[in-house]
Amino acid sequence: MVIEQLRQKARDKGCRELVINNVRSSNHRAISLYEAMGANAVPLSGSLYAFVISPP
Repeated sequence: MVIEQLRQKARDKGCRELVINNVRSSNHRAISLYEAMGANAVPLSGSLYAFVISPP
């Protein structure tokens, strides 16, 4: 629900993407959630990712 609220704020402000930084590659639950929302993973380092979500 928090991510949906952030997406709504991003839409309201005219943002084209929402970025969630520093997600550990071992955090499988978070990664599954972000991917289910259509996020694209961007590697930051060997064990960290950023996930880019476009507000619908």
